Amino acid sequence: MTDDRREQAEGRFRTLLLKWLAKLPADGWEGTSQRLGDVLAAFDKRHGMYAYVPISAGKKVADMVPFLSAHGFTLAYHRTKHQRTLRFTRTDG
Repeated sequence: MTDDRREQAEGRFRTLLLKWLAKLPADGWEGTSQRLGDVLAAFDKRHGMYAYVPISAGKKVADMVPFLSAHGFTLAYHRTKHQRTLRFTRTDG
């Protein structure tokens, strides 16, 4: 993949993520990395955004914490013996 295409894919994913986050209820969202990928892919399909949702969506968003923070969201992790979950919440009142 060329740098231009990679940047375009990255931009589409960020746009998809922000639009999905904007629709979250006041108490945020919590789920597994796999569930996040499924939810984002379904959101993308419904809204025709044509973003690439990586299989490891949780790992991808983990690298985007400063971006999320700049847009008014926090990302927290919870780990039990059997699974890891991600939790998105709003930070902007």
